[in-house]
Formats: sequence, structure tokens, C-alpha cells
Amino acid sequence: MTTIPCFAAVATARGELGKKKFKTTLLFWICTSYIASSIAYLVLSRWWFAPIFVALGVCVGFGIYFINKNRDLKEAGVIN
Repeated sequence: MTTIPCFAAVATARGELGKKKFKTTLLFWICTSYIASSIAYLVLSRWWFAPIFVALGVCVGFGIYFINKNRDLKEAGVIN
């Protein structure tokens, strides 16, 4: 999970950047690699959660819609 690009890219970056900028770039590469691989792992290993979250989101959306609709009708005096 903590990988860096090919050695040629690292050698080129080391030759063209200063010491502090090179260390920052290397740290950025490692952190980006770790975050991307963690996201890929979570999405691919827990893919079956997606339909559950979509269904819950739809239910919450409809609930908010109907609550607001009834509140608007009560304010208009249509429903007591």
C-alpha cells in the first residue's frame, strides 16, 4: 500500500528538485498511494453495502419531501 512510482521517476525528481522539495514530493506520492489503495479496498470489499445506503437515502429523501409537503399544506390552511 505504500508504493512509489518507478525508480526512474524518483531519480528524475531527485535530480531536478531540491532536498526539501524532493522529500515533500516523495511523502506526497506515498500518502496518495496509501489513500487510493485504502479507498479501493473499502469500495471493493464492502460493495454490498451500496444498495443498502441507496435504499436508506431514498427513504430519507421521500420522508423529507412528504414532511415538507404536509407542512406547506398546513401553512396554506388546506390541512388542519
